[in-house]
Amino acid sequence: MNFEIPKELQHLKVDERGYPIPFFVPYHEGKPNFRFTDMAKIIECVEHNKCGVCGKKLYKDYSYIITGKVGMGNRVSSDAAMHRACAEFALISCPHMYYEKAERKENKPGIQPHLLTDKIAEVMLVRCRTKFKWRMKKECIFGYDYVSHEVYHYVDGKLEKK
Repeated sequence: MNFEIPKELQHLKVDERGYPIPFFVPYHEGKPNFRFTDMAKIIECVEHNKCGVCGKKLYKDYSYIITGKVGMGNRVSSDAAMHRACAEFALISCPHMYYEKAERKENKPGIQPHLLTDKIAEVMLVRCRTKFKWRMKKECIFGYDYVSHEVYHYVDGKLEKK
């Protein structure tokens, strides 16, 4: 690991590599499965204004979403909102975001067609209002009200602000 776990995430369990296990991660046979999302936990986060990474209450007025150009354009997300510190930690520590060869679950047969199959190099950290609107609860897609955003690029696995 080339990062320090922020104090906001130190209450989380860690895996055998030392990575904190985000709230949204499901367990399979007693082990965390980082490649998938526990949809019941995401729904809990959206309905009860909890952070998808740490599981604690979001700020009353605003929260953060990590998205790409498509998500910025249509203002929807399938990931739960986060605190800024939790989102920033995810941006630097999540191999599925920065590691080009990481296998994405969207490349598996039977995955819904609205999910992107290509890894994106440009991401946005979007500040949004904490109140969300469901568009499709079964697939856990919700709309967010955009406030502002910052643009980042992954270059050789490292995050650079544009």
